[in-house]
Amino acid sequence: MLRCVFSVASVLCLFAVSTNQATEDGLFPGNVAFHFTAPLYNVSIPENSVAKTYATQSPGAPRMGVPVTLNTFTDIRYKILGGNRDLFFKAEHRLVGDFCFLFIRIKTGNNDVLNRERKDKYILQVRATANIKEGNPKVQYSSETTVVVTVLDTNDLSPLFYPTEYNATVAEDTPIHQSILKVIAEDADLGRNGEIYYSFAEETDKFAIHPVTGVITLTRPLIYNEGTYHELKVHAQDRGIQSQSGFGFSVAQVHIRVKKVNLYAPEIRIRRHPSIVENSNADIYAIVNVSDRDSGIHGEIDKLEIVDGDPDGHFRIRPTRQKGEYNIEVLKLLDREKTPQGYQLQLRAVDKGTSPIVLCSSKVSPIKLTDWELLISNFDIFTLGLTLCIFPLGIPPRESYKSVPVQLADLNDNAPIFNKEIYDVKVPESAPVNTPLIRLKVSDPDDGRNAQVFLEIVGGNEGGEFHINPETGMLYTAVPLDAETKQFYSLTVSAIDQGNVGTRKQSSAKVISLRPRLLLVVGNIDGFQVKVYVEDTNDNDPIFDKSELTVWIDENMPAGTSVTTVHAKDRDRGENAYISYLIANLNKVPFEVDHFSGLIKTTQLLDYESMRREYVLRIRASDWGQPYRRQTEMEVTVKVRDINDNRPQFEKIDCVGNLPRHTPIGSEIITLSAIDFDSGNIISYRIVSGSEDNCFSIDSTSGTITVSCDLNDVRVSERELNVTATDNTHFADIAKVRFKLVNTKKNVFSSGRLLTDDTGTFDCKDTGVARRLTEVLAEAENNNGPLEVEDLPMMPTRYGQNVHSPEFIDFPIEIKVNESVLIGTILVRLKARDRDLGFNGELVYGISGGDSRSQFDVDMKTGDLKVIGYLDREKEYEYFLNVTVYDLGRPQKSSSRVLPITVLDVNDNAPKFEKSLASFRVTENALNGTAIFRANATDLDEGDNAKVTYSLATDTQDFAVDKTTGILTGNNIFSS
Repeated sequence: MLRCVFSVASVLCLFAVSTNQATEDGLFPGNVAFHFTAPLYNVSIPENSVAKTYATQSPGAPRMGVPVTLNTFTDIRYKILGGNRDLFFKAEHRLVGDFCFLFIRIKTGNNDVLNRERKDKYILQVRATANIKEGNPKVQYSSETTVVVTVLDTNDLSPLFYPTEYNATVAEDTPIHQSILKVIAEDADLGRNGEIYYSFAEETDKFAIHPVTGVITLTRPLIYNEGTYHELKVHAQDRGIQSQSGFGFSVAQVHIRVKKVNLYAPEIRIRRHPSIVENSNADIYAIVNVSDRDSGIHGEIDKLEIVDGDPDGHFRIRPTRQKGEYNIEVLKLLDREKTPQGYQLQLRAVDKGTSPIVLCSSKVSPIKLTDWELLISNFDIFTLGLTLCIFPLGIPPRESYKSVPVQLADLNDNAPIFNKEIYDVKVPESAPVNTPLIRLKVSDPDDGRNAQVFLEIVGGNEGGEFHINPETGMLYTAVPLDAETKQFYSLTVSAIDQGNVGTRKQSSAKVISLRPRLLLVVGNIDGFQVKVYVEDTNDNDPIFDKSELTVWIDENMPAGTSVTTVHAKDRDRGENAYISYLIANLNKVPFEVDHFSGLIKTTQLLDYESMRREYVLRIRASDWGQPYRRQTEMEVTVKVRDINDNRPQFEKIDCVGNLPRHTPIGSEIITLSAIDFDSGNIISYRIVSGSEDNCFSIDSTSGTITVSCDLNDVRVSERELNVTATDNTHFADIAKVRFKLVNTKKNVFSSGRLLTDDTGTFDCKDTGVARRLTEVLAEAENNNGPLEVEDLPMMPTRYGQNVHSPEFIDFPIEIKVNESVLIGTILVRLKARDRDLGFNGELVYGISGGDSRSQFDVDMKTGDLKVIGYLDREKEYEYFLNVTVYDLGRPQKSSSRVLPITVLDVNDNAPKFEKSLASFRVTENALNGTAIFRANATDLDEGDNAKVTYSLATDTQDFAVDKTTGILTGNNIFSS
């Protein structure tokens, strides 16, 4: 017979086979079928079942047994072959129709019963045998199967405590709801039968037990004087139906001993003296009273000491003659400047409680469980490692702490101190009025009014060029600065605190102004210097020595002849004072000027007779300043002086004629006239040759030639006279007069009459000098007519006049800025324009008013408005700055606008309580939710930043505070 066996926890499969070999179709010889309906069956039976109790199958399980053919088999029997070592079970058969049922029941006559806690499953091997009614010899058939019998649990066991007695020592100050100990019971039943509920046998209001975990907690305070011992009985009961034994629970004894403790910590009360004045000889700062509400030794104070807040040992605690009274004494001189926050002494008071001694020992011991329910489950012996501790009833000392603030009253024992020795700053002289130069920072280690410092200019500011904000220390220009007028300023700035009169301390700083820049050196009263340098800007026009000048020059001087030298000065310095010159006349003039020296020279010959005899030159001087040049002009009148540079010229030359011999003496024969182009010259005539016999003479003024002898006596027939003219400097070319002496009849001429008959006429050659004189005179008249303004056009100046005033463009309506903005932040760039050119259109910006706290500055060149001081909305939430823009023209023009600035709030202030300390009394029967105290805090911020919410910083369940109203309420009933 083949058998397949698996582990106990698995299904055990036994294939039923017949003792006779079956054919391939499962039939035995003779086509007889005999076998179980299943190779394995599952049945269950309750534990502790009595004899003849049958095991049952679950609904839907296959019928347990062997199917038979009617009248085929006889004498069918079932027998348990194995798995029934304790003989608890018996197999029975019952034939119903064509099926022979197998039943498993409890066997009678047993001394023992099924116990699930000992064994919960049995695997039975069952054989079925049968005989065939007909046939000879008889054939016996058999088949085998496996029946798994599961023992069902019944609530036959009660919970079992281990151990059955518990001991605990509980201090009388143990808080309620504190766990004291845990009882443990076990029940070997299953399911609800094994679930345990714990309860007290008798009601108590001081203790509670958790029904499931068995943890015992305290529900009322323990008072040692009211009872030192408590005994409790704990029941453990399962949730099953009452057991057959009739006992539904087990009992454990709990013994609780109350330990007397040091209930109260010492109470510290302070009687403080007024604040200690620093550096005073105070001996006692405060009187401390320490008490303890405990009785006996627990109420005695062991010590009071300073445990924190006095690292340098300035204080000590000394007991007085009165019990529980101590003095806080000052041992050393106190300096508020070294500890500006004062001292926060931390006191600790300790009573005379006794510290407990705990003795512990570890041991490993074998423990054998003797419970019969465990023994029947075949549990092995196991080992427990125990640590045994002895807790004597020692009482630990209690301690309490108290903070004692020590405030030091300030003594005005320090003078203000300037924070730096040297400042280096530049300020252009074109800076507008009220331009911030530098913030003088002064500190005073004192406190309050003793540290409040005001600054003042006390010397060197006779002209009122500067002013200082006494509170902020910002130094400003008060008037336009002029480096050319005054290059050096020696200011004395005084810093004085606001302590009581008689205790005030003062420091000062000198300001020495030097030229190219501004340097500040601050110091105390011993004389640290503050140097101020004023930086030059191109704010001055060149100035000529004379605004008008008249000079003379001779005509006909060669080109390049020096006429005169003009000179201009500029009060500025450096390149701003370098000057170049030019002639501003647009019409061409025969002059030029050296750009650097100012020397005026001719560019061509000047002719008095044909050219202008007077020139008006506009000489312009320009400096080299940046970004624009400044310039000025002067008038130079150049007059041409006439010189005798022309020879007389005869109108007629080469005269030829006949002269009768009978011409009487004194008769005028011809007049030779000469012309001199020079103005005002007197011409005289003379006969150079041809009249050696003095027969002819010439009038030196008119040039008329007359007969001076009897011509009949002259032997020659022709004469040639050479005549010249002179202006006493130059001589004219020789004019020749040729004539023949002819014999004619006598005629009588009147004296002074020229010869007019045909025999006494002369023919001369015309030189054309008269016509040329007419032309020169006409040109001279044209060139020297009276001058009008339009006849003297000048080169226009580069920048013209300062006609227009500056005007702002895109000026902001309002600026909003957070009070947390960083110093140096640019808020806006102001823009302006001026339609003039050059310095007339060059603009500078300044704040002319509205900044009493020195919080803002505008860059004079770019117009950038920036923050230069810390803004605080709680001190000043709105500013109205008067912003002014100036041009640098002459005269200077300006324009102003008001700029509103709103400072926005940030959450930079913490809430502050009206009172930092509050005390109150509460009755012990106060109800939960009783209002005890209302805290009130305010916040200097605004809006959501000023909304205050309240919470408890102390971790406690006894109090609660309303987060909105600040009302403090109690959550428990208080004890007095």
